[in-house]
Amino acid sequence: MKHKKLLAVSLLLAMVHFLVGFTILLVSSWFIAASAIAGLGFNYMLPAVVIRGLAILRIASGYFSMLFGHHHLLDSLADIRVSVFKSLADNHVIARDTSLNALAYQSEEVASIWIAWVGQNAGVLLSISALMFCAVVFTPALTWPLIVFLVVFSVIYLGLVLSTLGNAVKLAKSQKSTQLSLIQHVESAPIWHMQNQVQPPKLSNIRKIQNRIQSNTRIATLLTSITSIATMCFILINYAGAHVGNSLFVIIPMALLSVNDWLGRAIESQNKLASFHIANKSMAALVHESAPIHRHDTEVKSLKVSNFKAENTRMPEVSGTFDSASLSLIVGSSGSGKSRFLQSLAGLIPCQGSRKINQKDLPNGLLDDSLYVEQFPYCLSDTLKSNLLMANPEASDACLNEVLNKVGLGYMTDINQWIGENGRRFSGGEKKRLGLARALLSQANLILIDEPFEALDEKNIEIACALINQLAELKIVLVASHIIPHQLKIDQQISLDPKLQLETSKEGIFHHE
Repeated sequence: MKHKKLLAVSLLLAMVHFLVGFTILLVSSWFIAASAIAGLGFNYMLPAVVIRGLAILRIASGYFSMLFGHHHLLDSLADIRVSVFKSLADNHVIARDTSLNALAYQSEEVASIWIAWVGQNAGVLLSISALMFCAVVFTPALTWPLIVFLVVFSVIYLGLVLSTLGNAVKLAKSQKSTQLSLIQHVESAPIWHMQNQVQPPKLSNIRKIQNRIQSNTRIATLLTSITSIATMCFILINYAGAHVGNSLFVIIPMALLSVNDWLGRAIESQNKLASFHIANKSMAALVHESAPIHRHDTEVKSLKVSNFKAENTRMPEVSGTFDSASLSLIVGSSGSGKSRFLQSLAGLIPCQGSRKINQKDLPNGLLDDSLYVEQFPYCLSDTLKSNLLMANPEASDACLNEVLNKVGLGYMTDINQWIGENGRRFSGGEKKRLGLARALLSQANLILIDEPFEALDEKNIEIACALINQLAELKIVLVASHIIPHQLKIDQQISLDPKLQLETSKEGIFHHE
């Protein structure tokens, strides 16, 4: 309700600001014409005071319109972003490109539409109404030429709106196909030197559509100017002689002469309409293309799978039982589906086959009593403390420091240090240990750890093994890895590669590829 009041006040003040500015133009035009033909008794002071008063009103309405408008913009932006977060809270976003920059940029375009487009066009409509009122009241003979001009302008305006929306659809499709290619190109920078010629995705099609939108805007502005000048010339040729000595006659020609100042805003604002249309479509696709994930709050005491696999994968079907206080190792060649197997067990991605929790069949859905530690653990753009508390929000600072010492990150004594963007850059090994710290902090009974030994030296692998063994004394722990340290106390081993022939090693580290 508060947002709607702010919006209503902002739009009202914006229209007042626009209308007062237009009124100043009309009154000033009349004042100049009246001063040229007025006699000695003409009161010059009153029109000057009125114009100055209108100027003050215009400045004040413009300032407060922006003030309330920005308050509404920020509140609306927060609501939109929270709404998107809520809609995606239990969803798995399938298409990466639809979610890219949605919260950072598209939400701003959606939230700003009221200030950037609605307010501008409402002010123009109000000014047109004021001009028609002046024509009907003061110079009725000029009403029909003005109506003809406004009809022609309406056709130009409508054509611009339709062409802008059509180009916006094409631009959205082009941006969607190009955006992910750009990111993939940047992410492949480490191997650019291995290619003879590395060319980034071409943006020519996007620029072509953007130039077309700008070109249509310029054409609409030009056509409006030509129409206004033609109408003004027609009025001067056919009606000026009959209104000699009538200072009010100059109002309509002056309004037509300055048409770009008050109608130009409505024309230029169509770019904002295109941006809004693209952003709104992108955010709608973000929610629409997400597959909902059901949540299960059941405490995981035992897990049994039969003919189980991640959906839409070539990985073999797996059958097995995983009980409390056990450590299971998942092995397989690269691309065999180790990561997706763990993700499907946790319910992060759809699966097929039977998955029983405590003898109860729960084929799909996210297990709240589980923690999946990624192969490349995510670092939030936040403090070290926040990155740890996501695994256990109730953990104390002392507990966090203790866990950091256990995983070999004890040198990070300041848990409030910023480790996100432009903060401390984590190495691959540090990220691995951060993921292990989250596993130790988690109160979940099912711990799924993806490739925990990569990027670690032998000393840290030994530490990681001891901590994973400790976890497996009380919880169900599954580890997917192609590095198999001899220190790992494995209860069972599951291969996702039927042709895999494992070798045992009592010393050192076994590497499987």
